[in-house]
Amino acid sequence: MTDAPQRRDSDVTHRLDKQDAVLEDLRTMLVEHKTMHSVTDPALLELINILRGAKFLKQFVIWTAAAIGGLYAFASTAWDHIKFIK
Repeated sequence: MTDAPQRRDSDVTHRLDKQDAVLEDLRTMLVEHKTMHSVTDPALLELINILRGAKFLKQFVIWTAAAIGGLYAFASTAWDHIKFIK
């Protein structure tokens, strides 16, 4: 009977030792991740700014094309349906 509590204590100690190793691995991975993030962060921010500019450019092209198309449709309709003095 006295052997069972000692076995439980050694199991708990063994589990805690494994937990410490896992936590140390996690800490190491977190430090590596933060180091890599500090290296890639400026490039990522620059990419985000470029994409924001591309979105603005995309909207500008769409609105300009729509305006030109509308003006062309108006001019074409006016040319076909309005008599101009020659």
